[in-house]
Amino acid sequence: MTAWKLPVIVVALVAPIVAGFYVGGPGVGVAVGALAAVALLVVAARQRAQQHLVATVAALAKAGIVAEARVGDEDVVQAVEDQLQTFPATEVILIVGDGEEAEAAAAASAELESRLRPEFHRLVVGES
Repeated sequence: MTAWKLPVIVVALVAPIVAGFYVGGPGVGVAVGALAAVALLVVAARQRAQQHLVATVAALAKAGIVAEARVGDEDVVQAVEDQLQTFPATEVILIVGDGEEAEAAAAASAELESRLRPEFHRLVVGES
């Protein structure tokens, strides 16, 4: 990150909070602060997802696999359906881990398998 970006981010977070305290008192200031914190977390999560996506596509490219990817909806089923509206896939492969989110991945897989027209596969990878 370049040196000038951090002060700009801090000012973008602090200025609305200070204005909220000044204009509406403690209640408004705290509410604006909470909204600023949520906005910061959302932006950070999207940035992290984008970084993971870039690393994954780079690894696939290094292995000789042509891949294209985007950050989509948080709901896996919705993200797949959104993507299938713009790309006529003949096969869908959902790659999931065997960690904490395995139950949610299994539910999403079952729903996708019942709803999709293209052939569907679920691949579970672990840290074994």
